[in-house]
Amino acid sequence: MLRTADYVTTVCIVLLGTVHTTLTPLFYQDFSLGALWFAGSGLALIFAGFLNIIRIKIPETMIIIFCIIVNLMMLIFCVVAAILIRQFQAYTGLFLIMSALLFSVKCLFRFKLSER
Repeated sequence: MLRTADYVTTVCIVLLGTVHTTLTPLFYQDFSLGALWFAGSGLALIFAGFLNIIRIKIPETMIIIFCIIVNLMMLIFCVVAAILIRQFQAYTGLFLIMSALLFSVKCLFRFKLSER
């Protein structure tokens, strides 16, 4: 059950990033620094989601640790974004990344316990 929730959360992160990046031309008619940051934020979500998929499929210590670090950095980014823009998609991203971080930490503990 939790593994399914972990996978669904991760797929939602990738989808949110994909939608975010795809909508860049809708919100920015010209190629500007703001458009680049907007698209880059979506790409960061996609890459974080891909790393979480790798963690789910190949649960090795180093991958899990990298995942925790990336999820922590993304969590900080999402907290700042949610504070600054105060919109639904920012809160959604914050919730998804926070969930992915918790799943990653749980995965580390589960992996370490199975090594004993």
